[in-house]
Amino acid sequence: AVYSMNFVFLCLDRGAAKKVLVDTLVEKGIPFVDVGMGILQSQDKLTGLMRVTSFAAGADPSVLARIDYSDEDMAENEYSTNIQIAELNALNAALAVLQWKKRYGIYRDSSRANSYSYSIAANEMANQAEDEEVA
Repeated sequence: AVYSMNFVFLCLDRGAAKKVLVDTLVEKGIPFVDVGMGILQSQDKLTGLMRVTSFAAGADPSVLARIDYSDEDMAENEYSTNIQIAELNALNAALAVLQWKKRYGIYRDSSRANSYSYSIAANEMANQAEDEEVA
């Protein structure tokens, strides 16, 4: 049961199911990291954003607005139809584990970012710190 967990990693492409899980984790005070990505094809090349968002009891709930709960275009998007996604999933998973290890003091975290994105085309990370507003 979710109640016996002390940390959860989420990686779901079904928004409605993810919303139920996130709401339950927040209600029960169970910290979690959620990852997501939006991949599209531009000029015959893949591009997009990968996102990592973490939440724990006492954190600013506005960070939850960065989590995508949509279910639209599930069958026709590049994520579900392109074989070149494995390394993006691996990178997103590695970023989630790094966020978890920062939360528990294994890695230093001077950014205090509880959500950040990686742009594939620009090869850039963008942090969202706790004291910044979510756009």
